[in-house]
Parts: sequence; C-alpha cells; structure tokens
Amino acid sequence: MVLIFSHLKTSNNISINIICEYNIIMIKTNNICYTGLHSVKSGNYTKKKYLETMNKKFKKDCSVYIKSLKCKSCQTNMKINSNVENLIKQLNKCKRCKNNKTKKCNLKNYLLFSGAELGKCKK
Repeated sequence: MVLIFSHLKTSNNISINIICEYNIIMIKTNNICYTGLHSVKSGNYTKKKYLETMNKKFKKDCSVYIKSLKCKSCQTNMKINSNVENLIKQLNKCKRCKNNKTKKCNLKNYLLFSGAELGKCKK
C-alpha cells in the first residue's frame, strides 16, 4: 500500500490537501482488459501481448499524449472569447512542446493512454 499526498487548488483559490491509500496490484496480476482499437474480441491480454500490441499500433501516439500532459502550454485553458491570434499561438506552443523529446511509453503510460484496466474482462 502506498500513501499519495496531493495538494489541489479549486477555482476559488481554496487549497485542499488529499491523502489517498492506493493499493499497488500491478505486480500481482498478469492480465489486462483492453477493448479499444485493434483489440482482440475477448479483450483479455497478458502484459506481454498488451505491450506488443500497444508498441506496434500506438507507440508515437502514446509518447505524444504523455508528453502533452506535462507541457504547461497544453494545460493552459483559454477562454472562448479570447483573441484568435493568442489561441493560435498557444496551440502552436503546445504542438511544439508535446512533439519535442518524447520518451518511449511503459506499461503504466499505455494503461493511462488507452484506458485499459488490470485484470480479466468481465462479461
């Protein structure tokens, strides 16, 4: 079991401290349920087969997605009524940032990217 401490700010600048207990079951289970694009009909995969499928089909997409989560320019929310030129500049900054120096995805990254779950698929 791992304790995770998070510090969040709401839109009203109210600080919230959160402590969560998170059970690490990734090591114990060898099965993954993935029913998205390019998946097998049952959706059940072993870790090895899942990684092979993800590396074959989504290697670049996953790397760019994970990098975009860390880019400040991609996280900035723009108002709908904001200047179009500023919006285009922000999108270009985001595009440059998320495509620059991407890293290969691991199992954890692919699970986040694809929405797959640990364990066998329930019927």
